[in-house]
Amino acid sequence: NEAFNADRSIRKKAFEKELEIWKAYEVAFASSLNGVKGTTITLDARRGYTSPLDRSLTQSRIDRPILDALISTIEKNLPMFRGYLQNKAKALGLESCAFYDLFAPVGKEEQHFSYDEAHAFIVQQFSSFDPEMGSFADQAFKNRWIDPESRKGKVGGAYDTAFPLAKQSRILSNFDFTYNGVSTLAHELGHAWHDHVVLQKSNLLRSYPMTLAETASIFSEFLVFQGALEESSKEGRLALIEHFLQDATQVCVDILSRFYFESAVFSRRKEGDLSASAYSALMEDAQKRTYGDGLCVYHPYMWAVKGHYYSSDFSFYNYPYAFGQLFALGLWAQSKQTGTDFPASYKELLGATGSLPASEVAGLAGIDLADVSFWQEAMDVIASYAKEFADGLSD
Repeated sequence: NEAFNADRSIRKKAFEKELEIWKAYEVAFASSLNGVKGTTITLDARRGYTSPLDRSLTQSRIDRPILDALISTIEKNLPMFRGYLQNKAKALGLESCAFYDLFAPVGKEEQHFSYDEAHAFIVQQFSSFDPEMGSFADQAFKNRWIDPESRKGKVGGAYDTAFPLAKQSRILSNFDFTYNGVSTLAHELGHAWHDHVVLQKSNLLRSYPMTLAETASIFSEFLVFQGALEESSKEGRLALIEHFLQDATQVCVDILSRFYFESAVFSRRKEGDLSASAYSALMEDAQKRTYGDGLCVYHPYMWAVKGHYYSSDFSFYNYPYAFGQLFALGLWAQSKQTGTDFPASYKELLGATGSLPASEVAGLAGIDLADVSFWQEAMDVIASYAKEFADGLSD
């Protein structure tokens, strides 16, 4: 929680305390991870997969050329993300960012929303793209499909879940009256809209993979981001852009580090158990390969932090997030070119996510997922805001 604190001394103290706690339990976590990864290697081989990554690709409904196009695009754009982090360091008055500076606030967030204002703002932004989508969001608010308040005993974060028989969704959130709270609601309502579209189909045709699960949520979040930018002042716009770049850096750079780490772990685990120090060394090496000189202090215990690593059923529960963000941004970029016909195509695309491979889903919008130019077009959206952020700091 303190990673978002404006006081660097508090962020640093919290970070060091976190590392201290992970260090105290590292042997137990390393033993657990050895067991999970060893089991995964054995089971996936017995099931006929060439590797855990092979099984993951099957679950994600993509193939290796698509993954290679995605990963190579992120790798190509690492200098852009490192440049953003170097500019963030300047904005914070630092020579270089540490891991505990990644979420430090930059600029001044000016927009605050009551729940009713959040309702109206989200409906307005959704409706500007697709009136049907806006009407759906309005219905979700008015019918109280959202549990928005933060209260004692309630789990943190946000979540959307679908009820197939009722063909409806329910959303848990902890709305905090900030733009970030509005963005989170838009994200979850995007999931709900996706569910609304696929729930009209039979059970076997509505279960979509992780790679496509974040499409509607990120697309919806980006619609709200665009609306917020239009209504913000110069200083407020800088804060919004920096927050967007924070998220993009996590979904692209940090996710790539986790992909590198897990690839290395599976390779090493075939030879035997790894010690806690070996896991930490692999994690820090993966972060250095991705963040590079964008950071001066890394987080060697991220292998213990992320619960995704501890499931034999969900190996490589990382790259689908990068896929989701860039696929959604690529769709948004395409919507600017297609115009008024795009909302209908978008809805058709969402409806097919439970029944077709990702390549065929993308094909409905004329997209070739194995073509790096598509992924670069999506990355260019992020790069445009990285440039604006840099220019804004120099003004």
